[in-house]
Amino acid sequence: MLSVVVAALFLVLIGYLTIRASMSRGGLALDLGNAPSHVQDPAVPWLAYLLIALVAGAVVALADRRVLQPAVVAGTVLVVVLLATGPSGQLDPFADDQSSPVRWAVRGADSPAVHVTAVVLAWWAFARRGRPVEAA
Repeated sequence: MLSVVVAALFLVLIGYLTIRASMSRGGLALDLGNAPSHVQDPAVPWLAYLLIALVAGAVVALADRRVLQPAVVAGTVLVVVLLATGPSGQLDPFADDQSSPVRWAVRGADSPAVHVTAVVLAWWAFARRGRPVEAA
């Protein structure tokens, strides 16, 4: 159960940051709830990119072998379900409500950062599957 919660929180956080980065590149400033606040000059969202990389790296670094395989399965199932049922694709802040955690999770499921993290965790989980667990 913990694996599902962690995977869902990971998707929501990555989706939140991805929406902020996407809108900043397009010249739209967002408030903390990801609702449009004002128009700005388009900019490269370095901070959002850095935070996405740090969050994905932290998930890989903190992955515990005991929960790694269930986390990979839970994350993969959540991504597939969100991509199959959720409205994905280009985000239009004036047509869609981007301020809900469900939309953030859907956008997170679309994110390449999530896909790469899932592949790395899956490789690590199955590469170490036959090895004995080290004593803590």
